[in-house]
Amino acid sequence: MDAKHPPHTYFIIAGSTKCGTTSLFKYFQYHPQVCASAMKESRYFWYNDYPLITIDGKQGGFKNYDDLFNGCKHRPVRMEATPDYLYSERSANALREIPGTKKILFVVRNPVERLWSWYNYAIQSALLDPQISFEVYVQDQLNDDLSVKPQHLRALEQGRYYQYLNMYANIFPKEEMKIIYFEDLTASPQKVCKDICCFLNIEQGYFDSLDFPVYNKTIPVKSTVFHNWFRKVRRGLRPMVNKMPISIGEKARSASKKIEGAYYILNSSVGDRNFPTLSAERLTLLNAYYSDSIIKLKNLTGTLPPWSIKMLQ
Repeated sequence: MDAKHPPHTYFIIAGSTKCGTTSLFKYFQYHPQVCASAMKESRYFWYNDYPLITIDGKQGGFKNYDDLFNGCKHRPVRMEATPDYLYSERSANALREIPGTKKILFVVRNPVERLWSWYNYAIQSALLDPQISFEVYVQDQLNDDLSVKPQHLRALEQGRYYQYLNMYANIFPKEEMKIIYFEDLTASPQKVCKDICCFLNIEQGYFDSLDFPVYNKTIPVKSTVFHNWFRKVRRGLRPMVNKMPISIGEKARSASKKIEGAYYILNSSVGDRNFPTLSAERLTLLNAYYSDSIIKLKNLTGTLPPWSIKMLQ
């Protein structure tokens, strides 16, 4: 850490994938008391024991963790979001060692709907043959050894949130952890964001007039090759834009939004994939697969998840 600056509150959105973490990051990115990291998903405290590309801290000038926050270090809260941190005990222990106050936030959602989102993302990103059905996608994850699976084939098991959240609860004190539900975030984003402000001890008024668009929504694309190239270029440019002087950076971001809008007009397919009608047998199997984790999650948070009634019937 940079010893020249006093300790700050580190706000880390640490999980989970396909649960609206990009939208949440965007909502807080320009809060006047928040300094957002140069890239949303820094993976700074990530390790090669998981099938996800690790960011070398020395690349792009990020020699130290605090280098991710250059340009706004005077703000009291420093925010980054790497949703796969949830699934790594090594990452949890590394986060614990950050000096100063930590605030760790997790977003979780109906695990079956999250699984469907992962399925569509895997097809969009050319990780999965579009001819593979959702049922086959689920069955393959039930059959294979988790230790050798790529990330998109871990979605089923990683919807058992309790074991991972409990791991964090054993590492961090209760006041440094908060768990919210994706369903609440999408239904009442302003209320949820203001509640997070209380968790961070920052002003809530910023959200009184903020719009809450959905970011990073998985949509059908015409060309997965073009899509993956666009995502790679966008990810490479973001750290450079965030290091620019504020006035230049704002112009670059405005231009980037226009380019991104044009890209989606060019490469989006018409319509969305509809959530499949699962067989009663498959639905029963999935509900049973997640039921124990849902009950334990209630014991951890004190409230039943909003999807629990439907899944525990």
